[in-house]
Amino acid sequence: MRDSTPIAEALQTQTKKIPHYYGDEVRGLLIAIAVISTIAIPIWKNFLPVSIAIQVGIIVILVILAGLTSPDKRWTMTLDAGAAAVGVTAFEATAVIYYQDSSMILFLVREVVALLFLSALYFSIKTLRGMATKI
Repeated sequence: MRDSTPIAEALQTQTKKIPHYYGDEVRGLLIAIAVISTIAIPIWKNFLPVSIAIQVGIIVILVILAGLTSPDKRWTMTLDAGAAAVGVTAFEATAVIYYQDSSMILFLVREVVALLFLSALYFSIKTLRGMATKI
């Protein structure tokens, strides 16, 4: 038997009202990127070609965005899409630019993060489209 709280039921009802709502997937992708980055930064200080403080700040921002993601607030999905667009651009550019100067594993980890950001961008845009056409 499945236990359900009023809050969980309200959230399920709300997400069913928005066609193509993928906020939960975006949230999971942002958290996955934050976890991978948290593990990668101590191993490769140059995970991104910026200071460690900025890299840690990016992780904090990603977690905040994941926490804010909501089916009730279009602006949260807009911020998620913006962060994903910047993220895929930064990580793919870094992977390609520093390919010859980096180890193969660092290149692959950057590529995985770029692909996760690309997926987050796709699902964010799909959700925004669903929110825009919501009746």
